[in-house]
Formats: sequence, C-alpha cells, structure tokens
Amino acid sequence: MSTESLHAIFAVAADNKWVHVYRDVKTLLAETDMGVGHEPTVANTIEFFNVNGKRLLPAFGRDWALVDLIESGDAADPAGVHARITAVIDKTKAMILEHADDFTEAGFNPQTTIAQLPTTAGKTLTEIADELEPNFGALTEPPAVRSLVMMTQGSALHMLLCHSW
Repeated sequence: MSTESLHAIFAVAADNKWVHVYRDVKTLLAETDMGVGHEPTVANTIEFFNVNGKRLLPAFGRDWALVDLIESGDAADPAGVHARITAVIDKTKAMILEHADDFTEAGFNPQTTIAQLPTTAGKTLTEIADELEPNFGALTEPPAVRSLVMMTQGSALHMLLCHSW
C-alpha cells in the first residue's frame, strides 16, 4: 500500500542523530539532496515512519531512485517512533551543552537554544510532526531555490535537529 494518502513522514537517522519531517510522500520524493552533508556510513541509514508509528519501506525504480514509501507489514509502534524523536532532541541538547563555548562564540545562548527545542512529552506523533514541520519541513521550490532558501533562511533549530549542526 502506497503512503501517498498519509500525512507527515518522519525520516530518522538510524543512529538517532537527526530527524526530518516531510509533509507527505510527494514532498519527500521531491527532495533531491536527502542525507547530503551527513557522513555516508551504514550507521547513517535513513528510516521512515508515518504519524501512526508504522515503518515505511523504500521502493526503488529501475534506476534505483526512490519512487515511493510502502507500509511495512510490521505492527505500528508509535511509542517507539516517539522515543526515537525524543532521542534526537536529547542528543541535540547534549551536543549543545558539549559545545556551549562554540555556541556562545557564534552568538547563541546555549540555554536559550535548548529551551527552544521542541518537547515531545505528552504529545502524539501528529502533534510532534505539526510542531516540527513549520520550522523543519521540506521546501518544495526547485532544487536551486530550495538550497538557497535553506542556506539563507533555514532556522538554527532546523540545522540542529536535521543536520546535526
């Protein structure tokens, strides 16, 4: 079953270093540089989930390009996906504290930055996706424009949670 009719998609690094929310499969498939800027290692595998906690499996075309995501036969695990997203946020907090001097030097107050990170406690995956998507969602402009917007207008929170800044 194609996920075209489902809403938000979470792309999560297998090692929980980053998370990205896509509005839907069509938006995800329009992304031409997914994973760019991350070390190309097996540990950096991307896993996909929907807001119901269902694992989504990549479907590839003849040229090995990603063409769709298909629901796996596994049972939905919303608590597991919730925990993965929380782990990304916790790792981001730890990274900020570990590099507090660098953040301060760059003009960021580490504690203020941590306070601006999303919270997941008591929220559904849909609520988490809604909170993440406006700040961290994929842009749908042409690739050259998308890259320029990401470089000039992408929020610091996007860089922290989506690109392990």
